[in-house]
Amino acid sequence: METTQQEQSITVEKTDKTTLTQKLLIGLLVTLLLIAGIEYKQLTKEPPFKRFTYEIQYFPDVAATSSSSMNKMGADGWQIVSTRRATDSEGKYGYEIVFMKELIY
Repeated sequence: METTQQEQSITVEKTDKTTLTQKLLIGLLVTLLLIAGIEYKQLTKEPPFKRFTYEIQYFPDVAATSSSSMNKMGADGWQIVSTRRATDSEGKYGYEIVFMKELIY
């Protein structure tokens, strides 16, 4: 059984349409994936810089040996940035501690 010229032409047209449809769907899928990737990157982007607040506290020698107040500061999100030996207004020794905490917006 031989196929006619018209049947061959119809088969070629169907194949061309199927190939074109497949190419369009692949192009659309690639475009959607690119857009989704760009949007995901924008959503996960970190802010340009972090902001911090600082607090300086003085601890007398007696209080410095007890870590409960520093543990409370740590539990509240504060980190020690620096410490130095210092004296209070009465000339008693203690520690001046600089704490830092990230501001969350």
